[in-house]
Amino acid sequence: MDQMDQSVRKEFEELVERTREEAENIMQVEMPKKLVFLNDFSREILDSISEVSTDVNMESTTIASNEKICKLLERIKQELWDMINYIITVKFFIMLNQPRKEDGNTFGVEVQNEIVSDLTDSLESARQILSDMIQYFSTRGSYVVSSLNNPHVADFISGVSSFDNKELLLISQNVIDIRNTYAALYDKIMKNYDKIVKPRGTHTGLKWDTMY
Repeated sequence: MDQMDQSVRKEFEELVERTREEAENIMQVEMPKKLVFLNDFSREILDSISEVSTDVNMESTTIASNEKICKLLERIKQELWDMINYIITVKFFIMLNQPRKEDGNTFGVEVQNEIVSDLTDSLESARQILSDMIQYFSTRGSYVVSSLNNPHVADFISGVSSFDNKELLLISQNVIDIRNTYAALYDKIMKNYDKIVKPRGTHTGLKWDTMY
């Protein structure tokens, strides 16, 4: 092995070790913390539903964004990015920690693959929520345009407020969904933790044999 190969190998091993440390911290520390936080966050949103109002001033040529909802969406966006980063890290760790394909002992590999599949599904769900959030602003914009073009039609004005209230309920449901996703992943990971970090089920006294 030449010096370049040794350098690349060293960088790879450092990446694997760094990923392992980050993934273990996510699985053991960050996920349960998120569960507690999101549980409190969902209650906070439900308790504040009656406080959300939409200021529609028809004497003005504009209708402002709903500040409270915009702030909540920003908070959820950050939670979704955290979840996406956590999932990518844990998934990468599990994939790196799979046994060599030529080994006959595949104990725990099925569990690893199932959890990787669950992580992939959760990743797509998080991305879909992010995508759906964009629709709120475009749809609300159409209600606002209708209100401004028909200032004497009360139903158009009420439509903006009703849409904001509906969005608040959707935000609350999204937070609960994110919490439930964390709960399901954390539960399965903790129940199968040894199979994730030691998929072969035997220890040679050396490092665990992985795919690489």
